[in-house]
Amino acid sequence: MSELKAITVYDAYWKANSVGEGTGIFVYPKSEADKLIAHHKYKRCLWTAMWCKSKSVIYNEFAADASEYMPSYEARFRRKAALYQKWAICWLELADKFKEAK
Repeated sequence: MSELKAITVYDAYWKANSVGEGTGIFVYPKSEADKLIAHHKYKRCLWTAMWCKSKSVIYNEFAADASEYMPSYEARFRRKAALYQKWAICWLELADKFKEAK
């Protein structure tokens, strides 16, 4: 949260009441914190979708190789590839919920 502008509790709450000095505890404005959290969630969802897509590609390659020497494994690898492809789509849809409005 280093991108946020921190203010002390003293500045946020007690300045108007003229109560003693600040405690050194920092708070962040909610609107700024929400934007930063949404940005991090968006990036995390995109990264996870990319990871799932790469796993899908890997399992498809395994299935292609297995069809030559172990046909019984081909179906298993194809199912895993389909599962990771489905999850990649789900993560991309979730990322759209956190996409920043520009």
